[in-house]
Amino acid sequence: MIPSVHHHNGGNLRAFDSRRVREAELHHWITAAILTVVALIVSHYSWMMRARNVVYGLIQRATSTSPFASVVVVLIGDEEFYSPALDHQQPLSREYLASLLDKVTSGNPEVVGVDVEMRSPDPSRAERLNHEKGTSTFVQAVSKFSDRCPIVVAKALSLDAKNTVADMADLLPMKDSIGRGFLNVATDVRQVPLILHVSKNALQSFSLAVVAAKVRTTRGLPSSDHAFPYALFRPPSFFVTVHSRDVPSAQLPDLKKWFAHRIVLIGGDWGLRSKGGDERIDIVPTPVGDIPGVYVHATYIESLLHGTMREMPGWVKTTVELLIASTMSILFTASRGVWRITTVLGGTFFILLLTFFFWQNLGMFFEAFVPTVLLGGHVLGEQVFEWKEQAAKVREP
Repeated sequence: MIPSVHHHNGGNLRAFDSRRVREAELHHWITAAILTVVALIVSHYSWMMRARNVVYGLIQRATSTSPFASVVVVLIGDEEFYSPALDHQQPLSREYLASLLDKVTSGNPEVVGVDVEMRSPDPSRAERLNHEKGTSTFVQAVSKFSDRCPIVVAKALSLDAKNTVADMADLLPMKDSIGRGFLNVATDVRQVPLILHVSKNALQSFSLAVVAAKVRTTRGLPSSDHAFPYALFRPPSFFVTVHSRDVPSAQLPDLKKWFAHRIVLIGGDWGLRSKGGDERIDIVPTPVGDIPGVYVHATYIESLLHGTMREMPGWVKTTVELLIASTMSILFTASRGVWRITTVLGGTFFILLLTFFFWQNLGMFFEAFVPTVLLGGHVLGEQVFEWKEQAAKVREP
């Protein structure tokens, strides 16, 4: 409980009073500390991440301007997957992917990324894939067409992401123009995965491998295996999308118009059980809604190429979050009367915009909004209790 402090000479009109901070009782600060810790913990829960994605997504759509996209997506959708050519068969036809690579690389792209995992039936032996139809066709296509431009393929990981799994990437020749990268996203989808140490080796993420293939070096690119930077998400409409059904019949001028000097990602978005069905092959919840995974990787690539990415150690992030929470708690405590409502609402909105600014412009995110909301609710509750005490005293005879 914070004591009501009275002043003379118009002091009651003051918005802040430092005496309220000095005279606040111990349980006030203990409650504030507990709320801060609880807020930082629950902020990592999936339901909280979804709510946060909605809030920050609204701000992003209202404030962000979109530059020219470097990534073009070749999308294998319902029309293609349920066509006679693919006959809704999984795993996806290797011959079909090989033919797409032939046409796409003919358009003179800078890099082509194949966002399709092709795991072996035996997690320990890639050779089992040799018995599947189209494997040799795909391997030969990647080897041949990587002479036109670098090609990055997906490398499968185990469910716990601690080991690699035998897949098509293991059958490809070791060439500088053939890259490999894992498709797994971080627990917080806004963070760009960079490096994982799996099976005693360092493996790049799919997005980082594509960017490294474009710039022809890893120098200057973020490379942490734990301090992942934050991406600025773009909706699928930001990217040029070419449906794969239009590619086989396209002439060279069209292919160059679509793909020349661009990064091209080949990925899928089809109904798992039926054409147009709600259950999709690869959907990821993000700040701009639930979108196909290929667009998540496109966003990561755009952020790595054009964003101001900052790797930040965990202890620095936590320290800054606690510092912000402490500052807001002191500010809220020092406010008084009706000014407290204004301070809490204004301070909370300011923190929301501040954290968004750091995320959008510096690739860093501080979890300060949720602690600020709880701390604001705490002092508002105390203010209501204080007003009730004052009203009771006035009614006393």
